Amino acid sequence: MMCYHLFDCCPPIDINEPRYIDVNRLLREEFRPEKMDTVDIGTLRGTLVVFPSADVQEVKHGKFISAPIVRPNWRGVMQIYFQPNSCSCCHAALSGEENYCPNCGAKMDLK
Repeated sequence: MMCYHLFDCCPPIDINEPRYIDVNRLLREEFRPEKMDTVDIGTLRGTLVVFPSADVQEVKHGKFISAPIVRPNWRGVMQIYFQPNSCSCCHAALSGEENYCPNCGAKMDLK
């Protein structure tokens, strides 16, 4: 996809990949009241294409589970044990007091 300006000033972007912008910063920097009478759809598209993306990361949500762990017993026979208070996303052992998993960063807010 090419730039919406009259010249090729913008790098191509992937329109299928989500892109997050800081709307407050966009309004504060680009759409001030003194510039609003000259804004058209071409200007808006061009501004959105070149405006820098916000630094965001998708939040994973998890819950405390009893994760099955397979390991040998004292005789060497494989047995299934259950690790209480494990993260449902990565199965890391937790104390049960955390709001976030320290291993994968999942927010422990599901029931």
